[in-house]
Amino acid sequence: MPNIKHRVGIVAPADKVWDALTTSEGLAGWWASSATVTEAEFQLEFTGLTTLTFAVEEQIAGARLQLKSSTDPHPWGGSVLEFQLRAADDQVFVTLLHQNPRATDEEFQFFMTKWPLFLVSLKQYAETGAGMPFPNDVKIQADL
Repeated sequence: MPNIKHRVGIVAPADKVWDALTTSEGLAGWWASSATVTEAEFQLEFTGLTTLTFAVEEQIAGARLQLKSSTDPHPWGGSVLEFQLRAADDQVFVTLLHQNPRATDEEFQFFMTKWPLFLVSLKQYAETGAGMPFPNDVKIQADL
């Protein structure tokens, strides 16, 4: 199964980083155009492109969030995202694991390149209050 694993260190309080990953305002601050979050589901809108829906598989406050794609816009269908947080003395480390057994090599190459950009956006959002969510993210190809 193809896997992506990235880590970023964020100089911000752990609760602020957790909120960026688990609240509508937070997710819209670094990743999606807008977001709707409930206990059971995250819905992320990428204006003019798609809406992704993820079921919450596991949520351990301040430590681990696991989401599974519950809609099927290709190439996201079948994706499992896991965010792990580990607080250190001067920063919070966020590790992202993205698994998707159905993605092609080309699709996974896209994810491998795009995730670091969004993780930097998460870092900027948590540290400064301003990230680069879609559609203001760095584009890596003409249409995305």
